[in-house]
Amino acid sequence: LKQLDCRSLKAMTDSEELEERVLALLRLLKTKDDKKIKEVGEEIADAAWDNEPWFEPDQFMEMFTIWLDACIAGRDKAVLEVTAKALRFSKFEEVEHADLPKVLKKVSQALAKPGAEHMETLCSVQFVPLKFSGNMEVYPVLTELVKNEKVDIINDAMEVVFGSTWVQLNEMPDEEATAVLKMTVDLAKFVKDQLSKYKPGDMTTSTRLRNRLAYLSSLFQAAFIFCTHLQINPKDFPNAQKEIAVPTLVMELKDALEALKPKPKEQELKEKLKEILDMMGNLLGSMPKPAAGASADPLKDAQAYQKSLGTAKTSDELNGTLKMLMSSTEKKVLDLLFSKDGFDAIFKALAKVKKADTDQVYRTFPELLKFVAEHRPSALEAVGDKLLDVYMPMPLDFAPPKPLVDVLVEKSPALTVKLWGKVDVW
Repeated sequence: LKQLDCRSLKAMTDSEELEERVLALLRLLKTKDDKKIKEVGEEIADAAWDNEPWFEPDQFMEMFTIWLDACIAGRDKAVLEVTAKALRFSKFEEVEHADLPKVLKKVSQALAKPGAEHMETLCSVQFVPLKFSGNMEVYPVLTELVKNEKVDIINDAMEVVFGSTWVQLNEMPDEEATAVLKMTVDLAKFVKDQLSKYKPGDMTTSTRLRNRLAYLSSLFQAAFIFCTHLQINPKDFPNAQKEIAVPTLVMELKDALEALKPKPKEQELKEKLKEILDMMGNLLGSMPKPAAGASADPLKDAQAYQKSLGTAKTSDELNGTLKMLMSSTEKKVLDLLFSKDGFDAIFKALAKVKKADTDQVYRTFPELLKFVAEHRPSALEAVGDKLLDVYMPMPLDFAPPKPLVDVLVEKSPALTVKLWGKVDVW
């Protein structure tokens, strides 16, 4: 209490003394001496605002924890406001702190309390030097925080965290990259489940959805960069690549988001929808196939892939969807995807999407035909003439035909004869 006795503001320009008094003020919250806090708090808070005192990370986390506990306990609004102001501009070096998971749990609890309004600036400033990567315990707690209905109070802080923390997953250990991608998948499922609560024109639900999409868009961007790395080094990250192999989820969410009809006044939501839909298209174009047997419902997945053929807007997105068609060899899946109607959907998608001669889709399509020749050669023969009309004019330098022709010679002599009858096209 002696440290808090009112002295002249001039005396508090001494950095060490200011640090001591800010620390003492926050610790005073534990004594519940609200009268003393109100008496000296404003002077200390103003000095902290002007001079931005430095603390050891452990000291800051101690003060932040004390403040959160006071907020959770429903302490006096003026007391919470003045102590938050003193804490808000306290500085500390960037740190990966072991107590971060515990602090985030308290943040989630505090959001439901009347004093939560003071967390808006407090978190947006103080989350910046806290490293959210490196600690495996952070991810499940952060996932729950994002799902909190009141998280919009600290939206600025959350956008900073999600926008800058997980840019390069390929530089993480497989275990941590897996945890980040699990969080990504969990948030995607959550957003998909919450879409029914969105009401066009209602700015509360519009803002809530817009904010969740901002977090998810950042995670999808990180996942896209990660999947691009996997295309170069496919044996890296065995667990992480299984975690992000969720094309059905992304396709279903994409369809649901495309079906939304925001009102003109929901401009921020419209912009975020365009951003995340573009990012989802990129992700689908680079995403690894689910492992054989990984799906609980291969037929449902196949139906989603087939629907995605009709909505693919870019060559990369179509390329990713064609790769997914090779995920299962189950009879019912092959019956659906490679029926005459199934091939018609593939041909229409190829004709609709704009392509360059060096696009990956020209390499993937012959691979798809080879897959069908190996597992359902009669399906190729049923659409033979149309198939060759589509395939034969494709660029050969990028995808030499020999691997496909070798399989056709063995599996489908009839189609091979037709192919050689059109070889002058080459």
